[in-house]
Amino acid sequence: MAAHAPRETGGHRVLHLTPERLVDEGLAALPDGTVPQDVVYVAPDGPADDAAAATKALQDVFALVRRLAARPPMPDLLIVTRTAHAVTEGEAVDPFMTALWGLGRTLRTEHPRTRVRLADLGSGPDRAGGAEDVDGAALWEALRRDGTELALRNGTWYEPFLLTAPPAPAREVRYRGGRFLITGGMGGIGLRVAEFLADEGCARLTLVGRTVPAQGEARERLDRLAERCDLQVVAADVRSPGESLSGPFDGVFHAAGVLRDGLARSLMPDRVDAVLGPKVGGTHVLADLVSAGEHPAFVVLFSSIAAVRANLGQSAYAAANGYLDGYAARRRAEGLPWYSLGWGLWTVGMGESIAPKAAAHGVAALTEDDGIALLHTALGRPPAHYVLSAANAKDASMTAVTPDAGLWPSLTLALGKVLHLDSVSAEDDLLELGLDSMMAVELAASLAADGLDVDPMAFFEHTRVGTLLTHLESLPRAAAQAPPAPVLRESPYEAPAVPASPAPPTPANAVRAQGRPPAPEPAPAQAADGFVPDWDRFRQTEPAPAVPAARTAPAPAPAPASAPARPPSPRTGSATTSAPATVPHPAAVAHSGVVPHPAVTPAPGTKPPAGARVPRRTLPGRLADAPQGTFLDRRIDALSGDDRGIVARGEYFYEPVIEEASGSRIKFDGRWFLNFASYSYLGLIGHPYIDEQALRAVEQHGTGAHGVRLLAGTLHLHRELELALARFLGAEDAIVFSSGYMANVATVGALVGPGDTVIGDVYNHASILDGYRLSNAKVVTYAHNDLADLERALRKAGDGGRLVVTDAVFSMDGDVADLPGILELCERYDAPLMVDEAHSLGVLGDTGRGITEHFGIDPDRVHVKMGTLSKTVPSAGGYVAGSRDLIFALKNNARGWMFSAAATPAQVAAAKAAVDVMAAAPSLPRELRARTTRYRDQLHALGFDTLASETPVVPLICSSADQAVEMARLCQLDGLFVQPIVYPAVPRTLPRLRTIVNLSHTDADLDAAVVTLEKAGRACGLIH
Repeated sequence: MAAHAPRETGGHRVLHLTPERLVDEGLAALPDGTVPQDVVYVAPDGPADDAAAATKALQDVFALVRRLAARPPMPDLLIVTRTAHAVTEGEAVDPFMTALWGLGRTLRTEHPRTRVRLADLGSGPDRAGGAEDVDGAALWEALRRDGTELALRNGTWYEPFLLTAPPAPAREVRYRGGRFLITGGMGGIGLRVAEFLADEGCARLTLVGRTVPAQGEARERLDRLAERCDLQVVAADVRSPGESLSGPFDGVFHAAGVLRDGLARSLMPDRVDAVLGPKVGGTHVLADLVSAGEHPAFVVLFSSIAAVRANLGQSAYAAANGYLDGYAARRRAEGLPWYSLGWGLWTVGMGESIAPKAAAHGVAALTEDDGIALLHTALGRPPAHYVLSAANAKDASMTAVTPDAGLWPSLTLALGKVLHLDSVSAEDDLLELGLDSMMAVELAASLAADGLDVDPMAFFEHTRVGTLLTHLESLPRAAAQAPPAPVLRESPYEAPAVPASPAPPTPANAVRAQGRPPAPEPAPAQAADGFVPDWDRFRQTEPAPAVPAARTAPAPAPAPASAPARPPSPRTGSATTSAPATVPHPAAVAHSGVVPHPAVTPAPGTKPPAGARVPRRTLPGRLADAPQGTFLDRRIDALSGDDRGIVARGEYFYEPVIEEASGSRIKFDGRWFLNFASYSYLGLIGHPYIDEQALRAVEQHGTGAHGVRLLAGTLHLHRELELALARFLGAEDAIVFSSGYMANVATVGALVGPGDTVIGDVYNHASILDGYRLSNAKVVTYAHNDLADLERALRKAGDGGRLVVTDAVFSMDGDVADLPGILELCERYDAPLMVDEAHSLGVLGDTGRGITEHFGIDPDRVHVKMGTLSKTVPSAGGYVAGSRDLIFALKNNARGWMFSAAATPAQVAAAKAAVDVMAAAPSLPRELRARTTRYRDQLHALGFDTLASETPVVPLICSSADQAVEMARLCQLDGLFVQPIVYPAVPRTLPRLRTIVNLSHTDADLDAAVVTLEKAGRACGLIH
């Protein structure tokens, strides 16, 4: 789609359409039977100085998108622009083209199966915009390449990247006594900016907004502003303020905007105009205003991070803000001080209603104070495009948009036909509608007509119709279902010749240009004006002969040396990332640039994937047995029979693949859940001190050890951790294993053997049971926490070697071993005691030192103190603490330690740091107990049975395994992640939901969990 047919290089089957024809006729303009493989949209020259014409041009592009999406599947799309970015010195940016990049990025999230690419071919001989082209080779080269965002200048390809803003010379900004104009000044952010200027001592403020508040908090704030400076309030649309605005101004802030958006394929012109108007039209009005007299010291356009990191459902918003970024770049190229600030989410303004939901999804938002501090920092730097967001903000969508096209018609038709339904809604559950395995096969066959190869198991994994639709939309479509038809170009492409000699490894952020031999990295050159070029500047890693040098971004200043490790302050909330020294507040300033595109050419016949997908949980390849198969087939059938049945019934809740985690919430299967299954009892996952120590260990020692511990694998970190554990637990020494499971198996196996007797609680952990079996000792179990039965077992063992083993906290029931009584019996019968403190470290005792502190018992009375480094301690591994003689004997006889590779430096350093945190913050276990008691009391009040739990492990006993599974399903549907625990993990008569409280849970989290559990319990008949 181009105004003129680009010239071909041959070998391509191409159909040329003008954009006007496609807008008018849609895909009906194509010859019958034509199925486009790629659509190339060559953008026309943008009207850089005419807001109405620019808006009209963008409206035409949205019309094209609607046409392309109207007949699924949407073809792959390449958007070709001209000077969307200033790649080399002296280029004038066209903001219309920059807006197309914002739109293209959003289309990529809206259509994950479609390859949406952006290529900027500049204004020279590389451009492919019309008949005046020198040749069209650049266009076909862009189409062939596998990058998603590329720019071509003088034969070299580049791609954009975000760069953390390095230190820059301070720029003096005069606020006191100044005159400032703010559009959107009556809104949340604009009004806060006005208050900031008043705090700095400005003389006059002019605020422009569509409505002036007559009462309420905003009115009161305006009245207070009027008492502090000369305040002019203008009620007008920023596109047509009339004669009410009069300068001169010392600074202008354009913060006006509307977020009335949605999916590009469904946006009608009026909604597009509502978003584009204030941004695009307002920018041109302000440009005319400030050009009429003395130019202000700065003009600040409030853009959005959505133009750089797309958010689903913000297509017009991304395009509008991309236009602002391009317009500011154009003015900067003229030597004028124009900023564009790509803001992340705020807690005020447009983000006020979104921020709470975003926080639940792990997306941080800027508070008013953080945002103003960032604004102050940015204005103290040279004019540029800065991306500004909360320090721990994540790349996640901030809006939820319901699909209204795509596969929805096909899916509802198939469901209606197979399930005999008149209508289907996104909230319907397939299992409740009667789906069985044969119906799943029929549904998969029906959807194959749409080019989808669907595993029938997907219908049991995604039982809610809306969730199923999201999953199906993410699948690739097979082209084989389409009838033979002409395509717009031939494939495969012929790969050009490249040097055959291998190149040395190149850092990912310094990719070499296509076809050029490796060369020494040039020294970064400081820009003439002393600051890093703005995000739409590009960086070339090596000079091209006879070509003017591209502008080069200086390397960031080296990080200051880390401070000595020190115990951190107590912390109960989630971690925040501290900002660089140049930004003294918990937020981050990002700068962006571009490096040359990798020299990668797809092999003939290959097509790059649309994007990496999160792998799903492991499921069986077949649900039926193979009685005629090999021995291995029959053995697999014997092992998997029951589990396959659970999968077939849609009750397989296990191995959820966690994509992201933030505090008390985790994301899997594309949804966020409140996590009540985490062993991170003190909420230390993500603790900044622990993370820092792990990173320092990797920097100092790398990612692995040099072998087993007895030979070359012991680092100073291993011994530091062992001695820190010993001190914390009141022991002489300790030994660290690669896992908690191995710690139990290896220790029991080393301490007892044939002729000895090992005595254990019937509810002991599986790792202890496996240690029994591998030791070849005689095994005697006693009833759970039953001292009389333990004495019976001790008598039965006779006078031979005996070892008693018990969990401290039983992980399925949440109750605590009767340590005083067990110790009294062990000492009477001369039997050493081993206690597994996997779930009691950091939980029991006033300061979290475990079960001996809980009961006020001398730690020396417990001979073998075992624990894990993967629960309260956010690492991996296990340990045993005890006397020096015990530890020496284990290190030379426990085969699981002797013949296992050493734990990695990061794991060991993280574990040591966690012990430091627990020692420095002894109140954390008390806080955990208080929250657990509050939660458990609420459950008791509702009638739930939690057995004898007195720890954060709180079971909810169900009447049957089916009820436990249904409880888990209903809770997960409502966003609460809990797991059903059934036989053989617990007795058949005691199926349950297991819930776990930790310090990442707030009181609101606990209350929300109780509400969900009550709802599910009443629905299942568990409580009344």
